[in-house]
Amino acid sequence: MGGKGFTLIELVIAILVFAVGILGIVKMQSLSITGNSYGMHMSQAVNIAQDKLEELQNLSITSDTFNDGTPNALVPQYIKTINGTDYSIEYNVKTISGLGTKEVEIVVGWPEVLRNPSISITFVKR
Repeated sequence: MGGKGFTLIELVIAILVFAVGILGIVKMQSLSITGNSYGMHMSQAVNIAQDKLEELQNLSITSDTFNDGTPNALVPQYIKTINGTDYSIEYNVKTISGLGTKEVEIVVGWPEVLRNPSISITFVKR
């Protein structure tokens, strides 16, 4: 051989190095998409919880909604679908003894592969 050009071994090694680099980029892209999706769902869940919080704050404390042991407490009271994702909305009411106030916890969850993340907002109703 005259020493000009690449040998077959050099070519195979170069292709292997290139393939490993491409696989790393594909994995990073996949993680980026997953992270963006989680962030989008988290933002939607916070908005849904905020809407429910405002809805409950506008009700009178004497409303049946604020009875202790509200039926279906922490069982999905309804599902809201946004862009094909079902968000479960639940809330639980507890009386704060001696103060004439209620503590309300709102939980919004959504399904993901291998887990069911959720966010929680708690407020006090007087």
